[in-house]
Amino acid sequence: LNPMFNTKQKVAVEELQGDGTYYSKKKQKDLSVNIGYCLNEKIGESISITPEVSLTLRKSNQNYQHFEDVTSTSPVVGGFHEKFFNYYEPVLSLPISLRLSSSWMYFLNPTISYRGYTNRAPRDSEGDFLTDKKQHRTLGIYTMGLKKQTGESSSTVFFVTWQNQSSNMKHEKYTTYNYSGFSGGIRFQMEY
Repeated sequence: LNPMFNTKQKVAVEELQGDGTYYSKKKQKDLSVNIGYCLNEKIGESISITPEVSLTLRKSNQNYQHFEDVTSTSPVVGGFHEKFFNYYEPVLSLPISLRLSSSWMYFLNPTISYRGYTNRAPRDSEGDFLTDKKQHRTLGIYTMGLKKQTGESSSTVFFVTWQNQSSNMKHEKYTTYNYSGFSGGIRFQMEY
């Protein structure tokens, strides 16, 4: 349970207020609830699997007032969206590790999540809101690599990650919603 009470962020409203803005005197309040379950299983002497499933629910009183561009002071007709930041997000992760020797381990960690917004309409490639649909995205992050135990409490990890996100949000003028990418690296870890 994670409540957040913003002391400065005001809630967007549909009607122009007395101070000339589209913000009420109410402050933004968010509540995130996360539940999950993790299981750690060993298969024989060298394989371990740690499946994990979780669900996050976010509720916010913040709305969204859409303007044609950043410098505009007049909102677009039909551009007001209530409870714009409410969503649910199930996540499934299935880390697997295989001990190759006393100091080397291979690991694979596939994680997939789905975020569904309960009140947010996606936009087409022209930027028009598709009011008969709800915005959603699927994100897959797949990491694999080798871990070398370099000391009693230290290790070095060599890894590569492929990330892929797809969404029904097609207006990508400011943010990328549909993409794929690779990354890799070397990480030194200390554990106590």
